[in-house]
Amino acid sequence: MSARLSIAITLSLLATVAHAGEGLIPLTPDQGLAAEGTTILRGATTLTLYQRPDAEPLRLTIDARRIGRYEDAVVASWPADVEVARRSVSVAPGETGELLLPDCAPGPVEVLLNTGLNAATVACNGPLVLPVAADGPDGPAHFISSVGRLHFFVPAGARRFTASVRGQGTEENARLTVFAPDGREAGSATSIGSQGAELRVDVPAEDAGAAWSLTAGKPDTGTFEDCFISFGREVPQYLSSRPDGLLVPFVSGLRRPASYVGPGEEPTVRFALTRPVERGTLSARCLTDQDELSEPVSADASEGAIEVPITGAVTALQVTLESPDLPALSATTPVALLGTMLFVGGYEPLIGVEPAGAATEETGVRLSLALAEAPPGLRVEAALRRSEPSHAPGSAAAEVVQLERIDGWDGAPVELMPDDAPGNGAYEWQIVLRDESGTLLDWTRSGFLLWDGIYFVDHTPGTSGALERAIDAPWVSYATEGADAIPYRHRPSRDGIDGRVRLMATPGEYESATVGVLALADTAGLRATLSELRAASGASIPANAWEVRWARYWPQRTGWTAKAYQVVPEMLERRASVDLAAFEPAQAWLTLHVPDGAEPGRYQGTVTLEDARGKSQAHRVIVSVEPFALMEPAEYHWGLYSDSGRWKSMPEAQVRAEMRDFVAHGITSAMMYPPVHSEFSMEGDGVRVDSSEFERYMRWALQEGLRPPTVISMQALGGRVKQLVPDAEVGGEQFERVYKQIVQHFVDVGEREGWGELVWHAVDEPNRKHADRIQAAYERLSWFKDLGQLTFTTVNDPVVAQENLDPVLDARCYYAYFVGRSAEEQAARAAETADSGDRLWLYGTGCYIGMDGTTMPNRFLAGYMLRKTQAEGIWCWTLQRAKGDIYNDFDAEGMSEAKEACTTYVSEDGTEMMPTLQWEGHREGVDDFRYVYTLERLAADRGERGREALAKFDALLGDVPWGLRPIGFTAADSDALRSEIAGLIRELLEE
Repeated sequence: MSARLSIAITLSLLATVAHAGEGLIPLTPDQGLAAEGTTILRGATTLTLYQRPDAEPLRLTIDARRIGRYEDAVVASWPADVEVARRSVSVAPGETGELLLPDCAPGPVEVLLNTGLNAATVACNGPLVLPVAADGPDGPAHFISSVGRLHFFVPAGARRFTASVRGQGTEENARLTVFAPDGREAGSATSIGSQGAELRVDVPAEDAGAAWSLTAGKPDTGTFEDCFISFGREVPQYLSSRPDGLLVPFVSGLRRPASYVGPGEEPTVRFALTRPVERGTLSARCLTDQDELSEPVSADASEGAIEVPITGAVTALQVTLESPDLPALSATTPVALLGTMLFVGGYEPLIGVEPAGAATEETGVRLSLALAEAPPGLRVEAALRRSEPSHAPGSAAAEVVQLERIDGWDGAPVELMPDDAPGNGAYEWQIVLRDESGTLLDWTRSGFLLWDGIYFVDHTPGTSGALERAIDAPWVSYATEGADAIPYRHRPSRDGIDGRVRLMATPGEYESATVGVLALADTAGLRATLSELRAASGASIPANAWEVRWARYWPQRTGWTAKAYQVVPEMLERRASVDLAAFEPAQAWLTLHVPDGAEPGRYQGTVTLEDARGKSQAHRVIVSVEPFALMEPAEYHWGLYSDSGRWKSMPEAQVRAEMRDFVAHGITSAMMYPPVHSEFSMEGDGVRVDSSEFERYMRWALQEGLRPPTVISMQALGGRVKQLVPDAEVGGEQFERVYKQIVQHFVDVGEREGWGELVWHAVDEPNRKHADRIQAAYERLSWFKDLGQLTFTTVNDPVVAQENLDPVLDARCYYAYFVGRSAEEQAARAAETADSGDRLWLYGTGCYIGMDGTTMPNRFLAGYMLRKTQAEGIWCWTLQRAKGDIYNDFDAEGMSEAKEACTTYVSEDGTEMMPTLQWEGHREGVDDFRYVYTLERLAADRGERGREALAKFDALLGDVPWGLRPIGFTAADSDALRSEIAGLIRELLEE
């Protein structure tokens, strides 16, 4: 095996150990100490309470706090891991509620607390902790505005630990202070925005095996609002507001920093009891990669500890304590011996890397070692790479501008800085760690970006996987669960490397899957090839039914004017092959168009990845073709802001190809812009309109499959009218007359050409911050009404729609947040819209913040969320609105929205529209909706069987969360729900 190419990769090592129901005990028998200060929690988290024997039943008290104008209730549910809670309480903002748990057996009890966009303080009559593991399912502990004194446990034998803090966005800062058991300050760290700061604390021997504490608050600069706190794996991952409320694993050693195993060494893992136990047996068993449990290794509990030998076949350890003085206790922790590295409790990067340099431009890196101790001969290799913002700085398109090497690193912190002042470009430090034999141990990245003198911070999520098995090859490919983005710094799991590509589709449907690649060395000419699909019946789907594209990874701003970015996969390019640099990811996007007449059944084939040197890896592809076709929901629509001004420079074939692609991605209707494509001139008191260009685009749109309702945007018409009659008062009699003449022209042409239902739009998002916009919207919508036309406006302020515009408004197009943030909000908006006789539409899909580089949330909003509302349709904003170079997200500094607004892009040669992950997500969402629609239509004709199917579906849909960006609801979850719906459809079709 080549030492240079030998690496192990994983995501499957579990990060969370000592599950709350397995192995937690109170640190002390005391009870009744008071909390110090107020701690306000935000978001969703799993609280762990503890029912002491012979104590009164647990009672959780919740004080719901309002944040801003949000209406979200705070909900607590028990048990935390089931779909239907046995007990729950919903507390409105400003109120206090209690969750009573009278039926709990002695031991840990998990309660799910979800504050939505609001917040809460909690108290319990027994021990209570909240999780703080950054790599756990709940993530770091999330606070807002106030963090009182919180307590945590530092186990015996710990020599140091780390605590991390970060704010949110770029302006929210936080100062974390840690205190030793005697109350003296042990250290502090201040985070600037969401970049975070890490505090390393040395533990004197006399302070180990005791409760420590921390606080967080406002630093000298910036604001203190949302705050996130997490620990390294050296300490148990729990915080409590009271020292007597702490729960700890019954043994230490379940989580620990990785350790180096030298040649010939036989590693062991030591577990020590947290509290002395005089009677009983402490034992441990190994789980192997064959899912087999070994014979137990046992010791008398009075010895206080046990050591377990580890081999490369061990994947987990199960530790148990049986004592007549305690209930049975058990905990399981993942373990992996990978070459020379031993991981206990899950993967943690072996190298700590933080930005370093001037406070305003941190262009260097500060390295630290996360190993328990540095092995001999440790080597660091660092490369500073640069690319244009059109590509990832870690890609083959980047250049290496500096190389550094540290031999015999002792693990002491070290800083690396650029030799020369960086110029324009996206930069990335690539740090590689090797042992004395040259074997690769780990790697990491840290970046920054400079453009026209502006510095941008790298907020790309860190390494998401660990070392699992050796790969003696220049690259490895892997399958994923659900078709979505593969993060820039992701590493695949063992299951993914061995995985199959699975799809479910109906005849005529487009369905996508994805395959990831991680290069371990420079790789040229990597291509993906798909075979014919064949069923056992002999039916087949030809290989040319597949389309293969490659995702381009590149830096994108995190907000409209943000000085931070993430490297994401976004644009899907039609490329025959890709070249990769060492440690560069690639994502192949595979889209299958199932033929209309495809025979139902299970089809199989392969996707083969092969490079220019002939190295290849294949994955089996399994496609289930359903025995039904999806119905078209003609009474619903999915609209698109077409940004049609681009069409002026495009030939007819290219424009029509775009329109066909709209339809193929689920778009049914378009917003069109007559003032952009028409010429106006005055002839006496009348207006001459040449609308031939606009009429041509309308004709092509209908011919290529777009359908009404069409929104006719006249937002630009006011300016055109002012040019025609410069002396007229805006909104005055002459202005109104000319405006109406132009509108009437298009009304007449539409009737003559058969354009169908037209809905007219004049002012975007009128709101109470700008009274003049409300007045202008009312005025111009009233002119449309005078002409007998239907009206439309986008509404991001429900009060404006209800109180200001209702008399002149027909279609209220709400920003999806105002309808989709809760069932109560949806019911209120739908009811008032219906009472007004208006139509309820939504907008919110497209390319808003947080949408680039993922199929979610476009898929969620265009599909299940649209179904959960009572809206007729949803509009996608916007197709392509570049600010400067469409391939550079950083060249429009100073604009109110400097970030590109692009749901799709244009190819570099300008000849075709390029899809993105968010565009593919829109199509998947529309198909999700079509599955639901098909089920509901079939059920309507099948009596009691149909009602039973709909009841099952309603229960499934009830578990789908509300919100624009529902945390934890993934593409895989969407697929699973779609599969359940397909099963209900099949049942209805059975005779």
